[in-house]
Amino acid sequence: ILAGRKRVGPGRGHAKADDRGLTSHQFRAALALLEYTQQGFAAYVGANERTVRRWACGEQDIPGWVPVMLGLMERVERVEAMNEPRA
Repeated sequence: ILAGRKRVGPGRGHAKADDRGLTSHQFRAALALLEYTQQGFAAYVGANERTVRRWACGEQDIPGWVPVMLGLMERVERVEAMNEPRA
């Protein structure tokens, strides 16, 4: 999900981002790929729903721990998929 992140400059995305930052568009895409709603992600990580909505619409910078958490969630999902019994 997060491996292909690109640097976003002024006027090139939905939110500001530095070399390591996650844009609001990338954040929403990651949640969709993980099949999480904004409310579900907020509950999972113990964040305020309003804060997560602000990240998703680009009103507030996304903290550095969020892409790390999304990456971990993706890895857990892959491991769980590998452990599912095959038909």
